[in-house]
Amino acid sequence: GTPILISPVTGTTFTGAPRTVTFRWTPADNAVRYRVTARRTTTTTSYFSRLTTGTMLSASLETGSYCWSVRAFKSDSNSVSGNNSAEWCFTVTEPVLGTPTLISPSNGSTFNGAQNITFRWTAPGVTRFSLMRKRSGENTYQFIRRGISATELSVRHETGSYCWKVRGLDPNNRVSYMDSSERCYTVTDLSVPELISPVAGSVFTGSQTIRFRWSSVPNAVSYELTRSYFVATGPNFGLKTSVHRTVTNEYTETVDRGSCWKVRAFSAGEGWLMPGDIIS
Repeated sequence: GTPILISPVTGTTFTGAPRTVTFRWTPADNAVRYRVTARRTTTTTSYFSRLTTGTMLSASLETGSYCWSVRAFKSDSNSVSGNNSAEWCFTVTEPVLGTPTLISPSNGSTFNGAQNITFRWTAPGVTRFSLMRKRSGENTYQFIRRGISATELSVRHETGSYCWKVRGLDPNNRVSYMDSSERCYTVTDLSVPELISPVAGSVFTGSQTIRFRWSSVPNAVSYELTRSYFVATGPNFGLKTSVHRTVTNEYTETVDRGSCWKVRAFSAGEGWLMPGDIIS
């Protein structure tokens, strides 16, 4: 008997390479096995030729146009052949992928202090990406991460100006597609803490418990309060300092002499700026 082809029919197009294509056909009378043969349309040489006892067979195919056919065999010996089927042709194309669209950070964004910045984007039909970044003024993008399956990634940043974009990849990370547009942003130093109290010129009588307060700094993870004072007599004679670290924007300390104080704000990267001293 003669096998009758079922699928893929002539004119079929499969999108996305490499692509697993399943060939199906009807049983042929008295056939015990079948040879499935596929060739590229540009040649008569077989791209693959495989034997099977069933009526379907799957194969992974690269981009290109193919024709396929099936021959039935009447015995287990390949030398005793039956009839050839008709030949049908189909095409496997590259994936049709959407260009990645960047969501955030947006162009012109400013971040205060060294920190983790989360990149977000979208791209219909794309399942894997490469995230790229460069410093402003540089010509070449560097890959931060290749083959990302998610559409967001957090990356540590120090102070500076940067640009970023995303590239879509095929499932095997072998072929690059259209890059997204470019967006640029800046990571600045931390803002300067503003001292609140005690204000310059404050006078306290005798030993006092003083509450030092200052403004919160966006993205600061801790603060360092430094108090300077002078010891006029005794073995500790001279200029002394008292240093305290806190995660809040205030600190309480018992003070028994005139002092100057200042505060440093620290980001996760330990960057800081410092205001001028205020004399208590």
